[in-house]
Amino acid sequence: SYNCSIQDLNIDIQQIKFKVRENALPFPTISTQSQALKLVAFSAELNRELLQVSNLKSGNYCLYIDDTLIGKFSDMQLSEGVNLSLFTNTPQFQQALIVRNILLELWKLEAQLRSIKFIEYCNDIKQCPDKSNPEAVVNYLRPVFDKKNSTFYTMQLNNYATNKKNEVDLIQKSDELRKKAYIAAQPTEHTFRIVPESK
Repeated sequence: SYNCSIQDLNIDIQQIKFKVRENALPFPTISTQSQALKLVAFSAELNRELLQVSNLKSGNYCLYIDDTLIGKFSDMQLSEGVNLSLFTNTPQFQQALIVRNILLELWKLEAQLRSIKFIEYCNDIKQCPDKSNPEAVVNYLRPVFDKKNSTFYTMQLNNYATNKKNEVDLIQKSDELRKKAYIAAQPTEHTFRIVPESK
């Protein structure tokens, strides 16, 4: 085994059964990333969750993880190795999706915090007479940014005006989401069963 621990291996004529605790989750790629994945061998080289079983009798086999049917594979496919990261119905993939959704919330909050810091550290704010007053900052920078004729600068200023008053709360929520993501990403043990397909 590599990057995982395997326990309670049991082999009989009816099935191969074992428990696995993996040290990492698959990266949950989604449909909107399909074009990018055509340019990089991401799944083949960087997102490998390989199940490899050798010396099986010739035939087809059903793979179950925690009693969920993941797919049906030939003895040759299992011998060469099946990349489980490509299967969205595995418990590991579903766990990774939960982590990803938490991180999406975190990234939105961090984007709001970055907008605040963008304004507070931009060169244009240096001449503002009252940098400690968010309303004064907005009033000072609005005409300055209007001259730039830049939607980016305008967007950052609008975000600052909306979010500055909530900065402490945003930082607290960001910290909470980081902790939540860490807990959600912890490996859990799963039961694998490889069963000959019924004829």
